[in-house]
Formats: sequence, structure tokens, C-alpha cells
Amino acid sequence: MQSPSPPTALITGGAAGIGAAFARALAQEGYRLVLVDRNAEGLQRIAGTIDADTEVLTADLTVEADLVRVEQRCREGVDLLVNNAGFGHPPSSSTPPRRPSSRCRNRTWTPSCAARSPRCRA
Repeated sequence: MQSPSPPTALITGGAAGIGAAFARALAQEGYRLVLVDRNAEGLQRIAGTIDADTEVLTADLTVEADLVRVEQRCREGVDLLVNNAGFGHPPSSSTPPRRPSSRCRNRTWTPSCAARSPRCRA
């Protein structure tokens, strides 16, 4: 009898901080990981330190084309979604952050929250 495949967790903001901590913890629980972050170097660095099947997806969730790629990956199958990506602007900027459109708000995941779903759907 073939053993079931391990569950897959998609973690936004997975290159550092809380996202990286979730990645390490879920890897220890036997999850396959899909790490999403706009920091490509950070993603590669954390993926190299985790002993688990890890896929990295460089994406800025404020960019429509990147958001579409993450949604496509979700449709391939995700058992656990860790919503850890945030948004902001550089402190040196004199321009306040622009408000996301209502479409963006409806498709942006809540930071620092985890949700279980048979399939990740935005």
C-alpha cells in the first residue's frame, strides 16, 4: 500500500520572521512547503536551511501578475495556507502608501493568520 503524500502548506511572507518560523515548524510536522515572498534571495536562503520538500515562488502580492501566479499555484493543491504577507512603504518615502483597490482587498490575505482548506482559493 502506498503511503499518502504529505500535506502542502503555502506560506506568504515566507522569507523571514514569522513566515520563516512557520516554515520551520511545518517542515518538522512533515509538510511540503511553498514559500512565497518578494525577496528572492531570502526565499532561497530559508529554503536552503529547511529539511523538507520546499518550492519557492518569488511574488509581490501587490502586483496583479504575481498574484495570479500564486493563485494558480494554490489551485494545484494546498492543504494549509499561512497568511503572513503584509504591505508597507519605505520609511524614507514622503508619499503615503496607496490604498489597495476593493478588488485587491478582496484577494489579499490577512497577515499572520492561518486557515485550513481542501484547496486554497482566493
